[in-house]
Amino acid sequence: MEEIIIELGHNPKDAKGIKALMKKKLDDIVSLRKQLKLSITMHPQTIEVAQEKAKEDMMDFLMKMNQRLNETDQELEKALQEK
Repeated sequence: MEEIIIELGHNPKDAKGIKALMKKKLDDIVSLRKQLKLSITMHPQTIEVAQEKAKEDMMDFLMKMNQRLNETDQELEKALQEK
């Protein structure tokens, strides 16, 4: 856009300049719309790495939950023994 402004001048009353700027703006909007419609593709190795990371995260979560359950179980046993 700057090139158009420099090339045609910066007079706001210049119809030719305004039309050029409007055309450039519309072209940019069309280009962005096309980019948004394109599906995002991932490299197969990226998908595999993401799946492995998800599995590792799930295993970590399950291990933490198991540890919490064991701690809760131990606390309950202590509470029952104190009675």
